[in-house]
Amino acid sequence: MRSGLAVAVLTRCSVPDDLLVLDERHGLPPLSTMEVAVLRSKASARSAAADALQQEALTVLRRPPGTAAEPASRGLRRRL
Repeated sequence: MRSGLAVAVLTRCSVPDDLLVLDERHGLPPLSTMEVAVLRSKASARSAAADALQQEALTVLRRPPGTAAEPASRGLRRRL
């Protein structure tokens, strides 16, 4: 929470360091797991950029909660 005016559901990997993660300890119900699908067009089949973006998204979303992450942009630049 930045201003204390709203609550939003975010994946843990997308929560900025300056925000407080609220959970059961704060009186909120546990959230169920969610499914994520990566859909690609036929046109992206031979795209190194699309391959790298897909891999980065899957890597970040599979990361256990609380695991420090390397900035995505650095990882994408290295793979391309």
